[in-house]
Amino acid sequence: MEWYKWLEQARDLRASAQTLERIGHALRLEPAEIRHLLLLSNHTPEKHGSFAEGQGISGRLQRVLDELLPCPAYIHGRRWDVLAWKCR
Repeated sequence: MEWYKWLEQARDLRASAQTLERIGHALRLEPAEIRHLLLLSNHTPEKHGSFAEGQGISGRLQRVLDELLPCPAYIHGRRWDVLAWKCR
């Protein structure tokens, strides 16, 4: 518990990517938000877990989005954050 308090206080400590992912899941963060958390802590999301760029939506949903061309479109998460978009 003390360690988590220090993390929130931005003390000089380094949490592992796995620990940050677990905290993100406990806080019910979206995949893009967990990716951002990893980037803020100088971890590379591509090397840790399934939060690499472009994996915020399923492949099936990405194909639907791709078929909407030439119309611009976007997909948002339950908190209205943009997960994917197409402009052209």
